[in-house]
Amino acid sequence: MKPFLSLVLTVVASMPSAIAGLTYDFTSSTTGMAAQTIAGNVKAEGKSIRIDIATGDGILFENGSFVVSSNGGQTMSVVNPKAKTFYELDMAQLTGGADTLLKQFGGALKFDVRNPKVTVTGGGGSDLIEGFQTKKSRVDSAYEIAVDGLGQPMVIRMQLATDVWWTDKVSSDFTNFLQMRGFRTGVEAVDKLIATEAGAIKGFPMKQITTTKVKLNGNEMTTTSTSTVKNVRKVAIPATAFAVPAGLTKTASPLERMLGRVGAGK
Repeated sequence: MKPFLSLVLTVVASMPSAIAGLTYDFTSSTTGMAAQTIAGNVKAEGKSIRIDIATGDGILFENGSFVVSSNGGQTMSVVNPKAKTFYELDMAQLTGGADTLLKQFGGALKFDVRNPKVTVTGGGGSDLIEGFQTKKSRVDSAYEIAVDGLGQPMVIRMQLATDVWWTDKVSSDFTNFLQMRGFRTGVEAVDKLIATEAGAIKGFPMKQITTTKVKLNGNEMTTTSTSTVKNVRKVAIPATAFAVPAGLTKTASPLERMLGRVGAGK
């Protein structure tokens, strides 16, 4: 995610949780499998958030689209102003791991999550980023998914390492869903461990680097995602910024269409 300023940042830094509304630019870049860059601007106030997508992935988020949510990003509406349409997503769909996809096959595939492990280290002082003093922590997680179905048993080994530079001068409430991907695997047993172990990270992530390794049948695939934020400003945000405009047509999301095709092929 690439995806703070001068005087304003100095003021914000002295007010850990007293910010009514916040805006910042983000960039999130992934290399390796499924290389992509998503960039844009975030506006957040309370549990309401709006993400204007300048550069999207061309699948879920088109260039010029925007995302709005009133419950902290748990459920989101993705608006395409040019097409005058919108669709809905939930956080589980965006952060789901391999087991989330396998569930779409219903009883055709049986799977078991084994040996979930999570460790969190660091938390000490680190770099000054965009005017904020940060702390650096590392979250390592690993697990296996044993899959049995269609006469082809296999074991998928997942390993994730996230380095995060965070500041306690800005509330974690302003974190957008792309930043949360480094802390969620989509595997309930692993995510519960991460939530417990990473409880000491009580601030806003200024920078994250997540490396994911997937091992299957002797092959290893690696992706690295880097997320950064800049131009953080305290602002007053009108309530209309967080609403889906009237007169748009609701459509199925790209994920729903894809999973519908998967289900039809069972």
